[in-house]
Amino acid sequence: MVSGPSTVIKAVASAREAVRAMESVLQKGVRSTPDGKLDDGFIETFFQEIPRVEVHEVPATERVKGIEMEDISGLSESEIEREAQRCFNCGCLAVGPSDVGVALVALDARIVTTKRTVAAQDFFNASATSSTVLDPDELIKEIQIPKPPEGALQRYEKFTLRKPIDFAIVSVASVLTASDHLCKDVRIVLGGVAPEPVRAKKTEDAIRGRSIDGKVVAEAAETAVEGVTPLAMNEYKVEITKALVRRVLQV
Repeated sequence: MVSGPSTVIKAVASAREAVRAMESVLQKGVRSTPDGKLDDGFIETFFQEIPRVEVHEVPATERVKGIEMEDISGLSESEIEREAQRCFNCGCLAVGPSDVGVALVALDARIVTTKRTVAAQDFFNASATSSTVLDPDELIKEIQIPKPPEGALQRYEKFTLRKPIDFAIVSVASVLTASDHLCKDVRIVLGGVAPEPVRAKKTEDAIRGRSIDGKVVAEAAETAVEGVTPLAMNEYKVEITKALVRRVLQV
């Protein structure tokens, strides 16, 4: 009702902010952490796989007792809370970084605002209740992209089902500088795997200074997902990520 169509997560965050405002007005106090910041109430159970709540129809023998009786009784307060927690298990914790965001981090761009200059890696940052690092009165003035090294290969690969403009299930952007298949330098950024673009630094270290062949590319792809803990419904993204990393490293 406030922002128009958006994500479920943004709706949950907006509802939290509304509750805080109401609690403040009613003088019931607002929870805060020791450092004075508001407590988002984000607990680890949100990452557990929670079965969907089943809605049951009221038996006809009960419905005939009065015209005010509804066919479906609805959910209890505890069921509503449990169902809301399932939203955090879809993988979209705060924001789906756009194609541009992932590419700008790979290009080592800088964002110039009316107040400061921010590295793209720091600019595309988010929390459970905010999708921007900008202040309410801060505007973007300029995007600075440094000139890539001579011979650098710039690539962007994305996997998506509905062919949208700016949302990918998984995306990979890279800037690779190589000579005779020898990797001199590389920047690899993953999108759609976290609330913000993620530098695949271990993967970069795994191929920098090495001859890029099939074996090295395969190793790099495995390194990109090493140690990851996908949410319950996002395990399929692991194989997609490895496939896209292999694609951007083909020289």
